[in-house]
Amino acid sequence: MEYLSCKELASHVDNLALRMLLWPHSLIPNNDFIDERNDRTLINEAVARLERLAYFDVVENPNFHSNLQAWLGRPFTYVRTNETVRIPSGLGTLLHKELAAETFYLLARRSRLDLRLWMVAARSRLVSLEPEDLRIQTLIRNITRHTSLVLPEARPTASATPMTSMDRHLANQNSCELPPEFDPARYRRNYVDLAGMSDDELYTHWVMYGMGEGRTASSAATREKFVSLVPAGEAVLEIGPFYSPRLIGDHVRYFDVLDKAGLIARAKATGLDYTQVPDIDFVSPTGDLSVVSSSFRFLLSSHCIEHQPNLVCHLNQVARLIDRGGLYFLIIPDKRYCFDHFLPESTIADVIDAHLTRRTAHTARSVIEHRVLTTHNDPLRHWQRDHGTPSLDVSKILGTLAEIEASGGKYVDVHAWQFTPESFRTIMNTISDLGLAPLRPLRVYQTPFGRFEFCAVLHRP
Repeated sequence: MEYLSCKELASHVDNLALRMLLWPHSLIPNNDFIDERNDRTLINEAVARLERLAYFDVVENPNFHSNLQAWLGRPFTYVRTNETVRIPSGLGTLLHKELAAETFYLLARRSRLDLRLWMVAARSRLVSLEPEDLRIQTLIRNITRHTSLVLPEARPTASATPMTSMDRHLANQNSCELPPEFDPARYRRNYVDLAGMSDDELYTHWVMYGMGEGRTASSAATREKFVSLVPAGEAVLEIGPFYSPRLIGDHVRYFDVLDKAGLIARAKATGLDYTQVPDIDFVSPTGDLSVVSSSFRFLLSSHCIEHQPNLVCHLNQVARLIDRGGLYFLIIPDKRYCFDHFLPESTIADVIDAHLTRRTAHTARSVIEHRVLTTHNDPLRHWQRDHGTPSLDVSKILGTLAEIEASGGKYVDVHAWQFTPESFRTIMNTISDLGLAPLRPLRVYQTPFGRFEFCAVLHRP
């Protein structure tokens, strides 16, 4: 970022193609960046000069070689020379550490005029390919190549076929093979616009664009497919089934904060279908899993972990219930696409604070945020960037303060935690690294388009 911000280096980083076409020019400084107020004048002059050239093309054009041969009227060999070799270990910086939001902003500013020139040239030469598609493909290939040069050794393939030693161990122990978070064959098959990309290029596309667009790269990304991963017949505990259990069968036991009669009454009061409320085997009004007297190979919860006042305590209680090598399957709301959209992501500092203070009920802050600062819960609208309008309703605040006072410090059911897939992964890994709980993320699947939840699997070593 410093390299892109240094005025003394402007002649090396700031819209080089335009500079070379128009140099020297009174509106192009030697040791400063081009003033955006002069963009229209400069781009018009540059396009006019470009069109006066006898021949021009973009080197990214797949037909660049044949086009140039045709214009020259003779064949020639297009040789690649002086290519960068692998960067010695310790000298390179991984792109994910460099490409912060500020870096993307500066890159866009330093190439804004060159991009417009490139588009002019590309539109005049491309036959069967859209310029924007070519631009994205080129960017992905360049980032993929740069990453391969920086990494000390090749990144393991993202293919769905090979299994890691951990996967093999789990498959043998639990009869549970987990699909990868990214399956290049499925990604390529699902999206025809990506058909020509290599596996590494697909992975780069997924990280840079696919995740944000909600493209599905795994068979386990949706709740329907995810739940089916829990092996039938194995002992399993479902936490918080309420009126709609995810798992059904004689091998399933249930834990909730109310017994069956209490859950039916709650479902009726909120207009929900209560006909599927299961018999509850273990009940704790405070969500205390220590009342569970059995151990299990698998646990599953859907939209429960975000309600836990003390995340570390919950994870340790889960760990005590899971056999070694067992798995905790979770379906978790993605705060970006549900009513939590305007609330800040939870941090490891929040988690540690709840742990050190031995929190058993939600804070006044969490209750106020949940009652006052949330928005609509339509995931499709959120994906379409319609998040509603946040507002401060004084009457809601007063009502919430009255609710908090009436609770007398007891549990009020709201969200304590706001996660995205990556923030959840980071927090879970940090909790494990700190030795606060013996569970570690094994899979964190990305949120699919139109959904407001993601799926994850924690492993008990």
